[in-house]
Amino acid sequence: MDKKMLIIGALFATVFVVFDLFNRILLFDINVNSRQQEEITLTAFERQKINGEKFIVQNFSILNDKAEQEKALRKKQALKDTQVKQQVKAGKVDIIRVAKLVGIITTNGEKQAVLEYKNNRGKKVMLTLQTGQVFADGKVSSIGADFVEIDVKGDKQKLPLFKNKDIKFQG
Repeated sequence: MDKKMLIIGALFATVFVVFDLFNRILLFDINVNSRQQEEITLTAFERQKINGEKFIVQNFSILNDKAEQEKALRKKQALKDTQVKQQVKAGKVDIIRVAKLVGIITTNGEKQAVLEYKNNRGKKVMLTLQTGQVFADGKVSSIGADFVEIDVKGDKQKLPLFKNKDIKFQG
């Protein structure tokens, strides 16, 4: 059985090789001569300048709308900032800043008060202060279990932890 399979395999291999040689040698000239020669024309490549803004406006209108909104917001904020600066220089506006007690942390036996401080531009900042530390508008004089005492220009004010109370600083 194995010899038969070997002989059949060798027979198919020789038929395949003969067929391949026949195609390569005898039909090679026929295939080459039957082809038609076509003319190839070369054209010079011209670079075109692509306008990125126009492309974005045409194809990505949503991104363009968002960019315009952000640009308008930045312009509005810049105008507002310049108006506030002019009013501050003229002395017409009292700048209001707010501090609110958010939490009390104990680290290595030292208590620290976590204050949410809102500056005159409305930006909120989290401050972690120990007893005796100073921030922009006052000094932390003492920290209790559920309150913080802040010294504001000689006046001591308490901020409770669990009540919605804050201190407003003006000037």
